[in-house]
Amino acid sequence: MYEALSDYDIIYRIMALKDETKPEKKLWCYSLEGFNSFMRDTLKLRREGDEGLIDRMNVAVISICTTECVEEHYFKKSGSHVLNINFDDIDPDSWFFGNFDPDEASPRDYVYKYPDSDKKLYALNSIQARAIVDFIDANLGCDFYIHCSAGVSRSQGVVRYILDTYDEYIWQIRRDNPPFAPNCHVVRMLKRAKREKDNK
Repeated sequence: MYEALSDYDIIYRIMALKDETKPEKKLWCYSLEGFNSFMRDTLKLRREGDEGLIDRMNVAVISICTTECVEEHYFKKSGSHVLNINFDDIDPDSWFFGNFDPDEASPRDYVYKYPDSDKKLYALNSIQARAIVDFIDANLGCDFYIHCSAGVSRSQGVVRYILDTYDEYIWQIRRDNPPFAPNCHVVRMLKRAKREKDNK
């Protein structure tokens, strides 16, 4: 009888075929709730005052929240090993996004308006993308813990970018949350920022 493999098992078996001499690093992606629980209960880090401990743990954190004041970053301040960044979960090139209009005042900033409303959505822009790329480059060699609201789209876009770009490591992803549906706009913007940075 043949063994039935899940998609998760296939990903891990492909990863196992990579060069075993490469160092292995964690690239763990969480929902906001899961991330907060992991920081608090597993790593025993408090929301305030423990940002400095991250620097000594060989850990890098990318915290992605929405632009509305409905979510809070776990750590109050960004630092050398913590990046707090806010943008919304939209992909301007997706077919279902057609009901939204670019904000005429800032089309290059990826700001969009709800139809018949003053409410705006802010996709990842080029300045933010460069900040994420610079942060990742500065923290290569660390374990990465990344989150967004659900841990499925924006944060997985960052995970997908790292997997595609930095092959000097074997990246260990969470078995129960692989990057199957990343935000493609995030992936594109990060890859573009990396190309622009490396070509200067």
